[in-house]
Amino acid sequence: MNDVHSYDGLLTKKIIKYSKQDFYDSLHKIVFYIYNIKNKNNNYINNDALLMIKLLIEDSAKNTDNSNKINVEDIIVNIVSKIDLNDYDVDSIMNVFIEQIADIKNGTCPEGRTTRLYQIFHLL
Repeated sequence: MNDVHSYDGLLTKKIIKYSKQDFYDSLHKIVFYIYNIKNKNNNYINNDALLMIKLLIEDSAKNTDNSNKINVEDIIVNIVSKIDLNDYDVDSIMNVFIEQIADIKNGTCPEGRTTRLYQIFHLL
């Protein structure tokens, strides 16, 4: 993957803005899914994803990507909403989504957070 900063100013697909409560509700669904997957994958829990979810909550000042004028919280709610409203293969989409959340550990700057998750949003 390119350096996430090579996408600065280029993430242009419309992101609907949501409330903080919608963000927390979406994170709850993701965490529930992570633990639900555990039962399907021999008790494997993606701890990196759980740590990054905690980071997104506790270090929320870095959730806004000013170079792209988007917020990772809104991207997450948009993704969860699209998954809820469409007839996707939920397991496949959620597995990729959770892996991208876990990969935030490789770039916790605002652009690293938004670029990784924007890719999922753009695919849906």
